[in-house]
Amino acid sequence: MLLAACSGGPGRRAAEGAAGRGSAAKGATAGTVRRPLPGSGPVGGRMVVRRGAFAPSEGSGVVASRSQPGVVWAIRDGGESQPGRPRAALYAYELAGDRLGELPGGRRLRAVPVPGTTHVDWEDLAADDQGNLWIADIGDNACRRSSITLYKVREPSPSAAGARLLATYRYR
Repeated sequence: MLLAACSGGPGRRAAEGAAGRGSAAKGATAGTVRRPLPGSGPVGGRMVVRRGAFAPSEGSGVVASRSQPGVVWAIRDGGESQPGRPRAALYAYELAGDRLGELPGGRRLRAVPVPGTTHVDWEDLAADDQGNLWIADIGDNACRRSSITLYKVREPSPSAAGARLLATYRYR
């Protein structure tokens, strides 16, 4: 079952941006990853990343890689594409204990574009047991969308030039 809802409306305050929606962005220290909470996920818990490919208010879904130990994938919620930091991309981070480590090539993060997708308002990211990542383009802050989209992508290597889109599911 796929559920989506708009978050705008008369009762919503504009100041309740992405940093105010979830506890993940509150109280984090710039450039660090919080120590994981035991037993609450594939890499042992929750983490907070405050600097990287995009501003914390533009970060959205995060999921641990199922095929590459220590790698975490993230997506952007919004913002404009910039050279080396496209909007419609998966972002790979390497965890080294409770800090960001280096990916091959000495980078702390790597953007892997997802050709064939449209980024309206990506909100969540998940991994399945078959080696795929699922990107949920379900955001609707203004309550104006007539459809939402779910993308199925083969999990790439962090050094890949692009991720392979396997399927697109549109819902009205």
